[in-house]
Amino acid sequence: TQETFAADKTAQTITFADINKAYGDGPFSLEASASSGLPVTYAISDTNIASLAGGSNVTILVAGETDITATQTGNEEFAAAIVTARLTVARAPLLITAGSTNKVYGETVVFTGSEFTPAGLLFSDSVTNVFISSDGATNTAGVGDYAVVASAASGNGLSNYDITYSNGTLS
Repeated sequence: TQETFAADKTAQTITFADINKAYGDGPFSLEASASSGLPVTYAISDTNIASLAGGSNVTILVAGETDITATQTGNEEFAAAIVTARLTVARAPLLITAGSTNKVYGETVVFTGSEFTPAGLLFSDSVTNVFISSDGATNTAGVGDYAVVASAASGNGLSNYDITYSNGTLS
C-alpha cells in the first residue's frame, strides 16, 4: 500500500506491504521505506497481538490480525507520509492423538480425558483435558478394534492453534 501527502513540500511515498506470519514465528523487523530516505516510525494498533520494540522489531504474542502504521513526519523539504499495512498471524498446527488401549470382553473402559498426546505446543501453552470416547468402551462391545476418538480439547493458549485430532485404537 502506498500513500503520499504534499503541501508546498516535495511529496514522498512510503512503501509498506502487508505481512503474514504464524504463531510461534520469531521476532522480525519491519521494512517500510520512504522515498525521501528519511527514517520511518511504526505503531501497532492491537498490542495484544504483537508488540513493538527497538523502533521496528516486532514480537508476535498471539494469532490474529492487526494494523501497523508506518509514518514519516517529513521535514522542511518533504511532506509527511503515512501508510497502514495489515499483520496477519496465522494459527499454528496442533495435533492431538488419542491413546490406544486394550480390554477384555465384558470389561468397561472409563476414559478420564488424559489419554492423549499433543504435538506442536509452543511456549507455555498446554492441553489439560480432551474428551475421549469409543464405541468399544462398553462391557457389551464385541471383540475387535474400535476407534478411540479425541475431541473438545481445553487448556491454555489453544485459540492460537488449528487443532487436528487423530484416533487411537481400543482392541
